[in-house]
Amino acid sequence: MPEPTPRTIFGGRVVINSKLVLYYGLMAAIPVACALIYSGGKTSLSPEELMQSETGKRAARARDETLEAERKAQMNKVLFENRASMQTDWAIKKEQERAERRAARQ
Repeated sequence: MPEPTPRTIFGGRVVINSKLVLYYGLMAAIPVACALIYSGGKTSLSPEELMQSETGKRAARARDETLEAERKAQMNKVLFENRASMQTDWAIKKEQERAERRAARQ
């Protein structure tokens, strides 16, 4: 039985196997075609359509100035509010326990 001759394109520089080309071509083309059919051929939204969508509304709420000001105030309170002591609560408690042990020894 004779060996099948490979198919070449571009003047014999590229060898193709028609089954693999068909398989991978369809594997790449079918999802794209389905997405275009689902979207009605649209590949992007205009800014007005985007702001009317649920995602745009959610983003607009997140940018609300009053909420942003409240978040900044909370972060400033947590990060930059000056305590009387720079020690954390657990360090203060540990220091008190050490002082109690020293007092108990004496």
